[in-house]
Amino acid sequence: MSVACRRQIVALLAALTAFVLQPGTIGRAGFDDTFNPDCPAATALPAVTGKVLTFTGGLQCFQPGSRAFGGNVQVPPDQTISQAAAPQQGQTCQDIYYHPVTFSEDTNPSDETATFPILGGVTRGQLLSSTDAQASGFQDAVVTDTKFGSYELTNPNDPNSPLQCVVTNSPFQFYCPTTGQVGTLCLVFVDTPAFTASAPPAAVVAPFFSNVLGSIQASAGTIHSAPATKGVVNTPVCFWIDGISIPQEQDLTLVLPGPIDPSGRQIFFTYFARIQFQGIDWHFNELSGDDSLAPVPAECEGQNQVVAHQYAQISEPRGNPDSSYDVTATEDYSISIVVYWYDSEGAHGPVPVDTGLKPPTLTAGPYAQFVGQVEGVPIGGQ
Repeated sequence: MSVACRRQIVALLAALTAFVLQPGTIGRAGFDDTFNPDCPAATALPAVTGKVLTFTGGLQCFQPGSRAFGGNVQVPPDQTISQAAAPQQGQTCQDIYYHPVTFSEDTNPSDETATFPILGGVTRGQLLSSTDAQASGFQDAVVTDTKFGSYELTNPNDPNSPLQCVVTNSPFQFYCPTTGQVGTLCLVFVDTPAFTASAPPAAVVAPFFSNVLGSIQASAGTIHSAPATKGVVNTPVCFWIDGISIPQEQDLTLVLPGPIDPSGRQIFFTYFARIQFQGIDWHFNELSGDDSLAPVPAECEGQNQVVAHQYAQISEPRGNPDSSYDVTATEDYSISIVVYWYDSEGAHGPVPVDTGLKPPTLTAGPYAQFVGQVEGVPIGGQ
């Protein structure tokens, strides 16, 4: 490439810079997993939105996008490149034409495409590279093609008339303005107006998780004891719970799309909720209100959530026909929710979300436990 030609390419890029803000670099948009390791940005659409899902071990956020976006960028006017600093009649020239790019995404990152009218209005599309896919979430783009011709007089009858680039019978060819290569197609990214967003109000988010919390209320399990039929005062009675269906920790995810911005993109908000078991409050129903725990006998060890209590009195009638203690177990859980998202300012999160939801509290029982005294055994003849 001649020095004169390189000068013309530099001038062309300068014109592009002035017209469409700045040539797009992917420095702003080129996020990788280290940018937010808790929730790296994915260059694809979420497979499911608006539904709470079980967390599967890898939190995923999504850069802005949609089924179709971009394409509204204002392209610069056609440009002419000369092969000479001071062109003469008959010398080679080329015209450069700019075309806006429309992006489309799917749930599969490898299906992301760029579509544009080129080669004289023929619509063409191509799959995006991972680098271009990252940039497309935050910047619009143009592509260029070119025609070659020669400098000719604007008025053939006036030898002093200005020269113009005439390319009437020249075929269109791909052109990459950042490298000056003919026959090569490249996307030129340009900055777009900033688009940012705040996470949806807590009142919008709460119903999604409240439905999940409501579904676990019947998961408290069943109380068992040993001795099961007749405990003895001043002797530890073991209690445990079988059938607790909610795990010690339950993690959930939810993706909510934000409104569509003028470019056609949406910002996606990824929520992460953690429900954790905090322990069990046992109520043994003694008249004294004593709910203290006793050492668990060896023969009871291994039962789920096993505890022991030593009753000081026998169970007496208190509305129960079998004169038993009504034992209950309150299982306490906590819930925490955070949200992540990406916009033109970068990564956000984890941001705590106060939905006002009460942590789930499950109650097992009441379980009827009879407690009596050791009965004396008569000695024969006395």
